[in-house]
Amino acid sequence: MGTLDLERPTPSNGQRYDELLSMPGDMMCIEAAAIPRATCTYTPRGEGFLLSKQRSFDRQYAQLYFSRQLKLRQIVQQQVTQAWPNTPVTKILSVGEDQEVAVIGTLYKDMKLKPSILDEYSKQPGFQQALGGTGFCSDEDSLVLEDEGARMSMRSECAELQPHSVVTGAVLAVKGRAEPGGDFVVSAVLWAGLPEQPQRALPQEDAYVALVSGLQLAHSKADMMQVQLLVDFLTGNLGAAPQQQLAAKVVQLVIAGGSLGQLEALVAANPYSRQQTTDMEPVRDMDLVMTELAAALPVDIMPGPDDPANVSLPQQPLHQCLFPGAAPYSSFRRVTNPHAFELGGCLLLGTAGQNVDDMAKYTRGRSR
Repeated sequence: MGTLDLERPTPSNGQRYDELLSMPGDMMCIEAAAIPRATCTYTPRGEGFLLSKQRSFDRQYAQLYFSRQLKLRQIVQQQVTQAWPNTPVTKILSVGEDQEVAVIGTLYKDMKLKPSILDEYSKQPGFQQALGGTGFCSDEDSLVLEDEGARMSMRSECAELQPHSVVTGAVLAVKGRAEPGGDFVVSAVLWAGLPEQPQRALPQEDAYVALVSGLQLAHSKADMMQVQLLVDFLTGNLGAAPQQQLAAKVVQLVIAGGSLGQLEALVAANPYSRQQTTDMEPVRDMDLVMTELAAALPVDIMPGPDDPANVSLPQQPLHQCLFPGAAPYSSFRRVTNPHAFELGGCLLLGTAGQNVDDMAKYTRGRSR
């Protein structure tokens, strides 16, 4: 960080000395030029995450995996044709012994420590052991490939496909041979990959989307000073002209969960007690922060794993009663988790991080 020598001004910082040595009255008489905030066209794209009042809980993950495999099978088939032109593609039921073939299917990871609701009723020791750790990986994990007809066990010889680095549900193609009466030995693998991104014209001026998460205003160690510094910067009330010009280029703020956190004291409090008024202070603080932000720029607030919303994805928007001050602003939007929107011709899709946290539990990679 640079230092300012008050005794020896130089030509490069002479203007800064003039500002420091000017009379307070002179600075007050000069009317600061207003910096207009940049704008972009906003279009919500998350209607599919909104649930109706009549919810169905009879759907299974198998239907989701089957639909995903049908949509991605043709894409993986094209990759197999280009990468392995001389390798025949077959179904699992048609895999012969000692014959090199390619098979397309959905990956399943068999984990001994994965928690199951059945273990709670059967009182197996593995249930408590699984819940006691931060991850569910073990050296006994194995990989299984399944298609619409059958499933087969796999043993991979390539580093790209190992039990500790993959998760259930991925659609892929494997090339290898089936051992006599044993596993399918994988020698190469191809993933479905990411879809091609459409070519978009670059904007003429810079525009930014601010992503914020983990405010945790209900936490006992919440630092309101840091929160207020964030609010002051985004609203243009912090820093000199360069910082204010940068803040004016923020066209959208997305709060990706964790704004409030768990209200443990409120849950345990007596609803007829005066202590409830004190326990509601984090909710009022959150509303005041959102009101100040919504008065300056568009704000989308998503629920997180510890916020007062439903637990399972997609999480529905936070209730309007939590924001009596911010809700009247048209720039304040309560959105779902996951959240999708189009801004200036660019499509953005994101979550509050539950999917990444779950993947970290089912793999040995700890880097986010």
